[in-house]
Amino acid sequence: MILRFHHGWGFDAAFWRGVAALLPGYKLEYCDRGYFGEPSSPPPADEPLIAVAHSFGTMIALREPMSTCQGLIAFNGFDCFTARKDMQATPSRILDRMLARLSADPDAVLSEFRERCGDETIFARSVAEPLRRDLIALRDWDCRDQTAIFDMPILSLQGGSDPILSPAMRQSTLASARQLEREELAGAGHLLPLTEPGICASRIADFAEHLR
Repeated sequence: MILRFHHGWGFDAAFWRGVAALLPGYKLEYCDRGYFGEPSSPPPADEPLIAVAHSFGTMIALREPMSTCQGLIAFNGFDCFTARKDMQATPSRILDRMLARLSADPDAVLSEFRERCGDETIFARSVAEPLRRDLIALRDWDCRDQTAIFDMPILSLQGGSDPILSPAMRQSTLASARQLEREELAGAGHLLPLTEPGICASRIADFAEHLR
């Protein structure tokens, strides 16, 4: 069984290091959006895989053709980030302000975002264009239709004190899924794979075992 990891906006494949260390026995693959260097993505899989995503990575996973995908695990995930007429979510103007500042000082925008998430670690110098590209996607994409046609199991694990996703967003996200299991960790924030790697790895292993 392949576990294919998708990180969120402002991070890279190293985000999964703590979780991956607790998952021996699996073939691990990583997608990297190129915010701090060259992007990378594994080729299409010819064997069963589980998509494991964090935050914005959930939308990436939903939009990616996955003919062998057996399921999706979304940590702090969502299928639409900004408000729509039929959905309460983040106002688009917040991302518009971030975009307006991004070209001048991407590291400052990124640092503020990561601090808001609860991460104050030092990161490598960022690459503005991939950050801009995906910030636009974060603002504009609505992947609820992709969720609706995804006929494999989805596990949504949220943090009960997430500073990025409001309670309304956490409760409504992925609602159109055909097979959805929800779980919320009381007191946890937006970076579950970093702050709760043991719990995340355990949920991944249990999910994979049920699919065998």
